[in-house]
Amino acid sequence: MNQTQTRNLIGEAYQDIIEYLSGHGRSERLPGYEQAVRHRSKFDSCGRTLTSPHGHEVRHWCRRPACPTCATFWGRKLGQGLVTACPDSVPDDYQMATLILGLASSPDDAFDLFLSKRRALRNAVDYRRRTAGIDQPGWRGFAVAGALEVDQFLAEDFHRLGAGKRAQYLALGYQPEGTQGPQWVATAHALVHAGTLGNTAVTELLQGIAPVVHLQGLCEGKPLAENAEDVVGYAAKVSLVTTLEGGEARTWPPEAIASYVAATMRCSHGRQAFKLSIRPAGMRKESIAIPSEIYIEPMPVVF
Repeated sequence: MNQTQTRNLIGEAYQDIIEYLSGHGRSERLPGYEQAVRHRSKFDSCGRTLTSPHGHEVRHWCRRPACPTCATFWGRKLGQGLVTACPDSVPDDYQMATLILGLASSPDDAFDLFLSKRRALRNAVDYRRRTAGIDQPGWRGFAVAGALEVDQFLAEDFHRLGAGKRAQYLALGYQPEGTQGPQWVATAHALVHAGTLGNTAVTELLQGIAPVVHLQGLCEGKPLAENAEDVVGYAAKVSLVTTLEGGEARTWPPEAIASYVAATMRCSHGRQAFKLSIRPAGMRKESIAIPSEIYIEPMPVVF
């Protein structure tokens, strides 16, 4: 499914949420209506050229968590930021990591799981940076840039998933017998700067956070900056499809998309709750925005 189709499905989900919260003809709207209208207005204006209060024409980024356009831009800039923060590194210092964090019964639970794992990872790295007898310089140079990906499959389709996915979910405790409806999977993809630590130390760290961990080297033949943009851009993608055995891609049901979009509004005002970022110790945090792409608040649209 291409980006335009994804945007259309998300726009329809926003509209369904707005119509539901409008009260269906009742005298009072349900709580959250104004927020939903605000999110939809920002989402619809993403990628357009708007006029700033000072009369300048600038590109608008909506920064909605469910926006595929913003996700790709944001992820690529996050990857660039990691390479900039580790200026003396070479490609062999990096690994691409996939962390399957667990299964959840709802997208809200998937977000909560990610946030708790993110805190645990940061605490584990901070502990290693402070503790004597551990490679403190190595851990001070350790860095991560990545994002949460929420996947979904129907329990009825479990036996149609690829063998690898089925094995992973069973190892996470999934019980296919008697389970029905949408199942949500929290996964984090990230670019990891291992530096002098080596893969063994990094793997042990990540396995203390995620039940399933996979590390692999970067694509050979590409510049480091391009690799970083590709890895983290992929990590931040918004995908509303479930891949079945044989490569078949099945679009999420409309009610699952609406549930996911509604959860993103509750989870985070912007993309911060999707972000996995640990910078080298002592490095100042810099904005990922670029000067020519200024955020402008669009006028709200009444639906």
